[in-house]
Amino acid sequence: MKRFVKLLLLIAFVVPVALSAQKKDYSGEKGYISFSDLSKYESGQRYTEIILEDNLLRLAAKFAKHEDPALSEMISGLKLIQVFVVDVNRDNSKDLEQKVVQMSDNLMKKNWERIVKIKDRDENVSVLINLDKDSNIDGLVVVAFDEGQEATFVNIVGKIDIETIGRLSDKWDIPHLDKIKSN
Repeated sequence: MKRFVKLLLLIAFVVPVALSAQKKDYSGEKGYISFSDLSKYESGQRYTEIILEDNLLRLAAKFAKHEDPALSEMISGLKLIQVFVVDVNRDNSKDLEQKVVQMSDNLMKKNWERIVKIKDRDENVSVLINLDKDSNIDGLVVVAFDEGQEATFVNIVGKIDIETIGRLSDKWDIPHLDKIKSN
């Protein structure tokens, strides 16, 4: 996670104009999921919110172009990356665990496909994808709960190459995307 945050800070200093731009409305994008209700956890001990919109993603694609052309091409097809990490404690544990399960169930009811499910003691992880009419991935969601640790919510919107997505985790340390590599 630290590498990912460092990269974001670098981009933030390189492109201050992009950061001051008004947020775009992604609600019309098929692969978009709103995490707006997670803001109620901001007052907790640890809360991380990272939002990379298309303008910053295009810049990241340019930076990656020479080092990793395939990753650069994948990033350039993305419109939005949202990552929220909430510290799990005694006060919010049940609520966050229920949110992870409900979000996964609700997405499956909306025809998202679960490609990873891990239920192991105190950990519950689901990775879901949204397919367009031509079976291309246009949305990916990771919801994860780890008792006593953290709850993680990730949404990637845009044209997604599942064979390359695990490399995003390696490059930017996005939580739980590494679970996709072996599938």
